[in-house]
Amino acid sequence: MGCAMPPKTLRKPTKVLLGVLAENPQRFVEAIRRSGFTIYDPIDMGDPELWIPTPDLEYLLDQGLCGVSLEGLPLRTRSKAVKQHVRVVNRKLQIPLPAGFFDG
Repeated sequence: MGCAMPPKTLRKPTKVLLGVLAENPQRFVEAIRRSGFTIYDPIDMGDPELWIPTPDLEYLLDQGLCGVSLEGLPLRTRSKAVKQHVRVVNRKLQIPLPAGFFDG
């Protein structure tokens, strides 16, 4: 599957893979960043400010992982590449990672 192109306008809901994209998916990223939450902090399911609906999360992850391929890489190299891509996606979602997250 190719990378999703960003909608020309985010003023109107846009159909995406599993549902309707929010008016501005980036607003969830900004709200989570402002909250100071890390990936370990629970968010109430359905929270209108912090819970990222599936279509919006798919869109944000697709934008963060666009062009990533692990094809042909040896297993150990894949593991290192995946960790690097997790960092990229984490930066895209702007959620702080606790110290030592990638240790072990």
